[in-house]
Amino acid sequence: MSDGLRQVQRQLIIDTLATCPRVEKVVLFGSRALGNHKTGSDIDIALFGSKLDLDDLSQLSAALERLPIAQVVDLLLYHHIENRRLLEHIKREGVVWYSRSPQVPNQEKRS
Repeated sequence: MSDGLRQVQRQLIIDTLATCPRVEKVVLFGSRALGNHKTGSDIDIALFGSKLDLDDLSQLSAALERLPIAQVVDLLLYHHIENRRLLEHIKREGVVWYSRSPQVPNQEKRS
């Protein structure tokens, strides 16, 4: 299923998020993970990492805003999400873009 992004865009996002050593996994979710996105759809990403905090989220969001990407990237800290439906959606439909663990192939596996 296509997320509607060019590989270079995807890689810029992954490389930016991977600069934070507390990011353990990056998971795409929402319309782009489902393949029913529209041209202007945002890029929904859940960040996994038990030591990630709101300062990390703020710094990573600011770094993503500086990238030459037209779409808005919406970052969430997975361990801060309280909505059970959203948590289940990410678990069920999320696409792993990046993992520090060698056990999860990047950009292939559902979360």
